[in-house]
Amino acid sequence: MKKIIIYLSVLLISNMYAQCNDYSQTQCSNDNNCEWIEDIETGNCGTLVGDDCELNPECNWNCDFVDDYMGWCTYSCDGGPYEIDNSY
Repeated sequence: MKKIIIYLSVLLISNMYAQCNDYSQTQCSNDNNCEWIEDIETGNCGTLVGDDCELNPECNWNCDFVDDYMGWCTYSCDGGPYEIDNSY
């Protein structure tokens, strides 16, 4: 019986916190059972390579140099500083 009570308590508490997964910061601050976690990532597009540049919506690939003979580009990631808010 004691194990069932502990199990139900854990289930109830975890369910309360799961209900605020989609809350905004304002909604979370109005709910005493919700804790807002601030998670902001900042950086510069010029330091990104490969998929990191392509997956960042504030960055884009730029053709820096065109080789006249073959028409090749040297690509770099452009876009300047960025901020991604992953807070929850």
